[in-house]
Amino acid sequence: MARPVVVAAAGRRGTTFRYDPADPTPSIGGPLQSPTQGQRDNAPLEGRSDVVVFTGEALVEGVEITGPVRAEFDVSTTAACGDLFARLCDVDPAGKAINICDGLTRFSGGGRVIVDMGPAGHRFQPGHRIRLQVSGGAHPRFLRNYGTGEPPGPATRMVSTDTTVRHTSTLVLPVV
Repeated sequence: MARPVVVAAAGRRGTTFRYDPADPTPSIGGPLQSPTQGQRDNAPLEGRSDVVVFTGEALVEGVEITGPVRAEFDVSTTAACGDLFARLCDVDPAGKAINICDGLTRFSGGGRVIVDMGPAGHRFQPGHRIRLQVSGGAHPRFLRNYGTGEPPGPATRMVSTDTTVRHTSTLVLPVV
């Protein structure tokens, strides 16, 4: 049964990150057809200023999930349209974050935005932490968003996007 899980609440006003289509957030790991596919250490992504992470406390007991994972965001953006890339990660006691599943949704303006991250079957071990990683893209896996609202083919300009994720956002996990 899926239930909302609060990994870590953003501040009262929310957490803001800037996505720049001229320097798009790269895709690392996940369901790619490349040598970088699969589960990977997410440290290179999480060290970027355009990636924010929300991390729960160390688990006292294991948590097993099986089924569809989604994040429900209350967001706003400064551009005509923005993207939200969300990734569920398992953080071991040494701090290494490994991706479990992820997804991307394009939206305009703001409000409640749902990012489906696909199905997952995973057990978070005691002492591990659940992390939600959020950014404005995962290029080249997903076509970068130019921030103008124009179709990507004829678009001729790029606009950086400030996206705010509010504290009312939730991660919904299919806990067994």
